[in-house]
Amino acid sequence: MRLHRILSKSLLGLSIALAAIAPASAQLQTSFLVTASIAGTCSAATATELAFGNYDGGQNDRTSTITVTCSTGTSYEIGLNDGANYNAPNRRMKHGAADYLNYELYSDAGRTTRWGNDDSGDVHMISDGTAQNIDVYGRMPAGQNGPIGSYADTITVTVTLSN
Repeated sequence: MRLHRILSKSLLGLSIALAAIAPASAQLQTSFLVTASIAGTCSAATATELAFGNYDGGQNDRTSTITVTCSTGTSYEIGLNDGANYNAPNRRMKHGAADYLNYELYSDAGRTTRWGNDDSGDVHMISDGTAQNIDVYGRMPAGQNGPIGSYADTITVTVTLSN
């Protein structure tokens, strides 16, 4: 019994000593942020021809459609340049070397807001994620003359993200 007590005391002392040497069990924690974003993007822009047809000297109104597809929530602007034959203040279609017919492009059906290529003349949109159709309203004023033939101009459409 005495030996048992001596061994018990020795083992108890040894376990206390080992406990003092062994590191305490500790947990360290940290965290990190998980993020993602969807950038506003536009994947397609098309435009139909604006064909005034045969001009008879009277006012001639026609429309064209620009179709733009952007990701949902994307803010964008659509600008139209003045064309290849611009002579302030008129957009012009050209025939031959020096014959022109004036016309203008508008962003509203009443043809009161000239469609340009700057902040004041751009059309501002927010995409719903589908192909959006935007009408362009063209007008040739009455009273123009020119030789028989075909007249044409090219308009550049610019779609700019405006976050």
